[in-house]
Amino acid sequence: MKAIPSIDLLDGKVVRLRQGKRGNATIYSKNPEDTAKKLVDQGAKLLHVVDLDAAFGTGDNLSAIETIARAAAAKGASIQAGGGIRSTMQAGRLFALGVERVFIGTAALDPDKLRELTDKYGERVWAACEISQGKACTNGWTDQTNTSDKELLEKLSRSGVGGILATDVSGDGMLVGASLTFFERIARLTGLPRIAAGGVTTLNDLRALKWLGYEGAIIGKALYENKLDLKEALEVVKDAS
Repeated sequence: MKAIPSIDLLDGKVVRLRQGKRGNATIYSKNPEDTAKKLVDQGAKLLHVVDLDAAFGTGDNLSAIETIARAAAAKGASIQAGGGIRSTMQAGRLFALGVERVFIGTAALDPDKLRELTDKYGERVWAACEISQGKACTNGWTDQTNTSDKELLEKLSRSGVGGILATDVSGDGMLVGASLTFFERIARLTGLPRIAAGGVTTLNDLRALKWLGYEGAIIGKALYENKLDLKEALEVVKDAS
């Protein structure tokens, strides 16, 4: 299992949102490259980058993503990225910048777009399943659909995606701890490889998620608020029982 630090980009800055709301943004750095270098220096082998401007449809942070990918690669690490990816062109642009795999959210609910992406890029495409109150969310989490988590995961199991990023929207950025009820339900609903996100705050969260079979856990605000030490987190995911 991997502990995966998140770098969320908004207007070229490193931020964290609360429950995915743009109006609830806290800026932690104006230099994404420095942030990436610090995280890799602490031992991270994989960084999770989210282009919030692309997710909200207000622009993109491609230059920052390229800089982060280059900085990570120079130190033997890699990055994965998501946010507003709805076409093979957008995904291909990120792969060309050095991104290892991409996450699609809104496009994952569109069978034609999903098929187009997986036909071209296969298991390098993962689905970002952003769930609030049992329903899938789209458009940067701003819209809740009528698609249930169960329905979405059943469709994805036949889609050819490499895995899923399961996000508990209600816990994201709240420092409340991971909802094990939420993540256990997701684990029961799908056999796809999966990464957890939303509320991961403590070492025990990581131990529990590893026990539930998650391949990784995204850590965001807990790192930036010094609630969780990355070096300790990396050790726990290796040794958790």
